[in-house]
Amino acid sequence: MLKLKKELFLLLLILLTGCSSLKVKASESSGTSTFKTNIKENNNGKTGYVTFWFDDGYKSTFDNAFPLLKEQGWPGVVAAVVSSIDDISSDFSDVDKPMSLNDIKILHDNGWEISSHSSYHLRPSEVANLEVAEEEVLNSNKALELLGFEVETYTLPYGESGLDFYQSLVMNNYHKWRTLSEGVNTVPSGRKLYSYSFPKDINWENIDKIIDQTKEMGGWLIITLYATTDNPTSSSWSHTKSQLEELIKVVDESGLRVVTPNQMEDKLLIPSEFNESLVMLRIDDINIYSPLLLVEQSLKSDSKDWGDFSSHLLGPMWLPVRAIGEKGLTLIVGHRQWGPEPKVFANLDKLQIGNEVVISVNNEDKYAFTVSSAQVINPEDLWSFYGSKDEECIKSNKSCLSLITCTPYGTTKQRLIVTATLNE
Repeated sequence: MLKLKKELFLLLLILLTGCSSLKVKASESSGTSTFKTNIKENNNGKTGYVTFWFDDGYKSTFDNAFPLLKEQGWPGVVAAVVSSIDDISSDFSDVDKPMSLNDIKILHDNGWEISSHSSYHLRPSEVANLEVAEEEVLNSNKALELLGFEVETYTLPYGESGLDFYQSLVMNNYHKWRTLSEGVNTVPSGRKLYSYSFPKDINWENIDKIIDQTKEMGGWLIITLYATTDNPTSSSWSHTKSQLEELIKVVDESGLRVVTPNQMEDKLLIPSEFNESLVMLRIDDINIYSPLLLVEQSLKSDSKDWGDFSSHLLGPMWLPVRAIGEKGLTLIVGHRQWGPEPKVFANLDKLQIGNEVVISVNNEDKYAFTVSSAQVINPEDLWSFYGSKDEECIKSNKSCLSLITCTPYGTTKQRLIVTATLNE
């Protein structure tokens, strides 16, 4: 059964290829919409979250790290290199033996997530052939799924993004990807995940500062770990068991909650203020005042309640890849035309820089954005646009909003994107 994030991912992929075939559910009974969520908690206390993410699938992760985390009741993430599973002659054998398939299954059964770390751990920047990139990015995912694992994240080998076609394969086939770019992730996070490595020569003072930053912003810290051995062979990529024990103690005393990427998605996708609220999109300059519809979280892909987008979703729709008002890029999509009738974004091309886009909650203006740009792109470039724009907004500490529709009018040939920035 697909989880919410895979549903949203597939929905937007469908949008890439044709605005007409999107299937969602929304409240329609009184001409209004409500945000219905199954969120178990909110993040108002700004406690912060942390994930232990182990790269390369080393045996010592299973033998040494797993028992330590299990004692705390904490799950982790293991980034598996498919060709190295059960292969004692793998390229990583000089550091540590690789895990067996049975080891990985035991981790999975204990709540650990399995991330694809490619098929052969080639440097993405050195992959110049599309077929090789597909083997690394796509076939590693397929192989892990055939082994019974639901894979939603990609762990970039060496933290490198690679050439454009490599990046596109990652963005179009995984919900999120983890890099070695340093930083604390926002909550909700973007699709590109930042992390901090934990090597043998770790600076504990720096760890304390990073944890304090995570708590202050209510963020999500990802700690990248490698082999957990008694005698690390590399100061850059390994650490000792005693160092990991100390890290676990520091995290435990910090009050940060240990989570997996799935748990972050399930609990924190939508702020609690949107629960059961009437949310409206207002754009006075093109006469839009419409309920903002939401992809229903609780549905599954085979639910009989899923309806045809073309038949009843006449208003704008929020795809919650990022919450409204959070740092980063929020996406709202809508039709321009369906059949002979114009729809909600029919005049989106008339918006100009400086126009205002307002989101209201229960008849109170909550967020006001100012239009900053407009552009036309091909459908297959939408994920690339989202990834780069989301990162740009985060780095500039801004909350951005993109309104997306098909263009030219009456066709699904390209996508018109109007982007606005939250007013200070």
